[in-house]
Amino acid sequence: MAPPKPARVEDESLLRQALGLYEAHETARPELLHRLLKSQDARVRSYATRMAGAWSNRLPDALALLKNRAADPDARVRLEAVVAATYVAQPAAVEIPGIASSQPRDKCIDYALKQSINALKPRWQPALEGLHFGGNPQEREFVIKTGGSPAPPPAPGKIIYDALCLNCHQSNAAGLPGIYPPLSGSEWITGDAAIPIKILLHGLAGPVTVKGEPYGTGNPIPMPPGGLTDQQTADVLTYVRGNFGNNAGPVTAEQVGKIRQEHQDRNRLWTVPELKAAQ
Repeated sequence: MAPPKPARVEDESLLRQALGLYEAHETARPELLHRLLKSQDARVRSYATRMAGAWSNRLPDALALLKNRAADPDARVRLEAVVAATYVAQPAAVEIPGIASSQPRDKCIDYALKQSINALKPRWQPALEGLHFGGNPQEREFVIKTGGSPAPPPAPGKIIYDALCLNCHQSNAAGLPGIYPPLSGSEWITGDAAIPIKILLHGLAGPVTVKGEPYGTGNPIPMPPGGLTDQQTADVLTYVRGNFGNNAGPVTAEQVGKIRQEHQDRNRLWTVPELKAAQ
């Protein structure tokens, strides 16, 4: 004879206590959680919503569960959904506070929305173009207005400048007096583009005068070749020639390639007399 089946527990207070027990032992129980998320008691749904966030990395449908609760008729449940969204390691988690933003709100929910959206910024901002917000433009606009539009990516030339040039020429391109010449307002940078192209391709040896001031007269530190591709060389020179108070035209990879080809056999650094003679 088969053993009798255990009685089905209908008392939600007991189920809520069971959920607390599993929480204490850090053991996810999706079936129990799903049941309590549909409870008629808002207090139960609220607690279950909190646990959906805490267990989000062990629930394949955590995002969908929290989106549903973000539109719950009870404000406490919606508040828990907004907070729980911060535990979901997906860019689309920001759609949860987005949904809650279009529901009735109070000052507590408004505060939670701001905190949640900003906490999730590292996830959603880079992926904003791929987020749909359920086709609701108002929710999308609320998130962007609250968290700010993603910053435009830095110019390719800036990335190269920060990596290779900043240490010597400084973040403001002012250089160091008597040692590293400035690039800001430098006639070597803003004049004929062929000159900085040559310098970046093959380097520069010896003292140089920039803006009427001598650099490297005592123990000159040579500028080494950049070791960059034609496009990288063009990018960083375009950046320097168009920033730091400079207003010179861009440099193209074709220009760099032509000069590289013309001096393909050169294996030494340029000197100031050589560069001036070539002008």
